[in-house]
Amino acid sequence: MKKVLFILASILFFSLSTRADDHSIYKGIMCISSSRSDMDFKTVDGISGILNYSLELYTDGVNKQYSLCLSFDQSKEFLMMPTNCIVLLKTGKDEVIELHSLLSYDETDGDRLGNTYFPISQEQMDKIVNDGIKKFRIQIIAKSNHHSTIGEKEWKRKRDYDQPGTLGIELRVKYKSINRTWERNKKEFQKEKDKYNASQADITTGF
Repeated sequence: MKKVLFILASILFFSLSTRADDHSIYKGIMCISSSRSDMDFKTVDGISGILNYSLELYTDGVNKQYSLCLSFDQSKEFLMMPTNCIVLLKTGKDEVIELHSLLSYDETDGDRLGNTYFPISQEQMDKIVNDGIKKFRIQIIAKSNHHSTIGEKEWKRKRDYDQPGTLGIELRVKYKSINRTWERNKKEFQKEKDKYNASQADITTGF
């Protein structure tokens, strides 16, 4: 719960301030955001779509929380994610990882139009990195008639989902990249965190 609160406490600020492959520090928390990638998919009823995705790391220097940031390219069809959206990832070992949306930066009629964030635990991240992703599925609302549907993409064979540019490989690359960025910037972060902590008044002093 404490890790998830990283995102609740800072995600709106970071949505405005982070750039691809960059990092920001806010109130003792660092966010590192990967570059964005695209993936085409189809819904079960035949709608074609494009999913934009990136991977983010939030840390207070002790705990780490990863988040998958998703949005739809609206050039083909006006698509949204429902409130409390679910994403399913099937690994190369046929394990199913279930992700639940936590927060959306933009909302339309209660549904998610802009960036939507799905927290990922370290255990889930390890499975993605080590085993790859052979199937992806997401809940969708098509704005044209406001009907709910399912978007999915599947790679039948290991040689298909283990190729550069596929979702699992891209997330593996992004995971390694944002952690390298963290290692390079730990000292800078600690200095900023110490300044922030020193600036906070202790309500119990002299009470």
